[in-house]
Amino acid sequence: MKIAAKKNGFTLIELLVVISIIGLLSTVALASLNGVRKKARDATRKSDLRQLKLALVEYYEDHGQYATEGSCDSSQGTCVACPCGESDWDYAVTYQVGNVLRSHGYFQNLPKDPINSSIYYYMYEPDCNQGVCSNPNRGCCRYALQARLESGGYFTLYSENNW
Repeated sequence: MKIAAKKNGFTLIELLVVISIIGLLSTVALASLNGVRKKARDATRKSDLRQLKLALVEYYEDHGQYATEGSCDSSQGTCVACPCGESDWDYAVTYQVGNVLRSHGYFQNLPKDPINSSIYYYMYEPDCNQGVCSNPNRGCCRYALQARLESGGYFTLYSENNW
């Protein structure tokens, strides 16, 4: 009488079921991580704008005006958001906010949006005597900082003299 040999291992069906379950669980985990990553980038955007605001307040207290803007008031210097290659975050152009804050020691390098694309970028918009500042010779008297959030909407900070 022959005794049947006992087989060790899994069948192909069992392996496919286990692989399918692992794939489904990893897909769910990655989808939930994307939401967490978006929230983290939004938190970084808000923190960066608050730091910029503090630097601009210090600059205003030291100089009596805010930094001016160049031809492009964003951290994204591309042909989409700005004239080609220009950005206020450019440290080579003396009148732009990047150079002003860096040369006076308020920032080593201005923060940029975590994605910094034509959709997600930081915006600096000063009001330099467009009919609102009391003394036209004083320079910029107020500003707005803004970033688009991945969770929807915008995060905007204004100078003390709001728009």
